Amino acid sequence: MQAIPLLTCWEAGSWLKQLKAGSLTTWRSIKITFLNNFYDDAKYEKLQSKLSTFTQGPTESFKAAWVRFMEYQQDCPHHDFSEVQLLGTFFRGVDWRYHMALDSASNGNFNTRYPTDATVLIENLACSNNTKNADFERKIERAVSTESNG
Repeated sequence: MQAIPLLTCWEAGSWLKQLKAGSLTTWRSIKITFLNNFYDDAKYEKLQSKLSTFTQGPTESFKAAWVRFMEYQQDCPHHDFSEVQLLGTFFRGVDWRYHMALDSASNGNFNTRYPTDATVLIENLACSNNTKNADFERKIERAVSTESNG
């Protein structure tokens, strides 16, 4: 996975100095102008695609998957997905064991949770020792699968 280079303060400051004084009068205009300058269409589409097609890696822990998903959101701050859409994408992208755990913690259906509650459940599960067993099982299954196919 290729990391996206962070914008330096110097680059942002240099860009800001090039703007006509008083041309940006609202936070919205600052955001739009900034994103248009530093994110081209190809970069935006690539980052948005990473978010919309997210899947947990075969040996990736639940916590690592959650951290990576959050990083994708930070890398693409103008992704145009609602919180509900993002949480649904994450839920669909993780292993079935975590679907069961999140549904169980939600008294049956994770997708009926409000975004704030759903996020708390994900973060609690990511920090839980119970996920370590499932993560370990997934790694063992992957190793056995790789050996039998190889």
